[in-house]
Amino acid sequence: MDIQSFFAMWTFEPTVIIGLVVAAFLYWWGARYSIRRGLARHLRWWRAACFAGGLLVIFLALESPIDAYSDQYLWTHMLQHELLTLVAPPLLLLGEPAWPMWRAFPPSWRRAFLRWAIRRRWPRSLGETVGHWLSTPWLVWILFIGVFDGWHLPVLYEATLENDTIHVLEHIMFLATATLFWAQVIPSRPLEPRLGFFKRAVFLSLAALQGDFFGLFFLFASTPIYQHYAQLPRTPSMITATEDVHYAGGVMDMFDTFILASTIMVMLGLWLLAEEAATKAHDAMVREQRQALANSRQTGLETSGRVVASPSAQVSAPPAGGQITPISTARSQARPMGEAS
Repeated sequence: MDIQSFFAMWTFEPTVIIGLVVAAFLYWWGARYSIRRGLARHLRWWRAACFAGGLLVIFLALESPIDAYSDQYLWTHMLQHELLTLVAPPLLLLGEPAWPMWRAFPPSWRRAFLRWAIRRRWPRSLGETVGHWLSTPWLVWILFIGVFDGWHLPVLYEATLENDTIHVLEHIMFLATATLFWAQVIPSRPLEPRLGFFKRAVFLSLAALQGDFFGLFFLFASTPIYQHYAQLPRTPSMITATEDVHYAGGVMDMFDTFILASTIMVMLGLWLLAEEAATKAHDAMVREQRQALANSRQTGLETSGRVVASPSAQVSAPPAGGQITPISTARSQARPMGEAS
């Protein structure tokens, strides 16, 4: 394959290019504004690199030869879907794009929008309702898995190959639901996951388990699943349609195992660190309480001693023989019963 043929397979769809360029510009302009106004305390270089990496992954998935070969090979189409659901969304969320992209707009526009939203009740109520449901972990899990599996049903999958508009809708839904899915795991200001670290690991484990079963279905298929690939003319050097299905299953299991399993291990590690920190904090609190109790007892003893040693109590009434009781004896008599010397 020569250079000309290689670049001929790049689609450079204008809508995708424009969307990616606009997103990159908004992030850069908002980050620039934040830095100039001293609002970039949480904005780090590696977050900007992650956001740029997420946009690059989307570009490669939709514009590179991966997209061109997806009509000929099922495994490249699965590679495209895995990039759009398991690679690009986490990178975008790690970039924390919400604040930079919001601050990219002029302050007057932002103030006007906020005044409009505050003066009317329905935008705020609608936003709170939608935000509540879209941040509910079990609902997001079902939505993500349902969208991914649903689009791979033969009738819908074949429709995406025959109609470009349906294909674009599929990719948009993949990106949207995958971003919601990963937002339950990765904090991205101002959004915070509602699950603890251990529950995030369980959340991901269930998704990985489902993905592995889905991939195994492809790996052990004995016939082509989609008629589109079964009916394509193939040269002797090309893999068969059934082998193509097996490769597709391998691609899905590879991404699920590497990305999801790695993230699960990270979540479990963070959970153990959080448990250790909580244990240390609890032990420190117990020590402080014990020290405070000991100090209070010591203070009580000193106060009691000062009261006994005061001038009005230093000399006791002389006994019958006219002797004066020493101060030390008076203190020992005044000490409560059972108190250590």
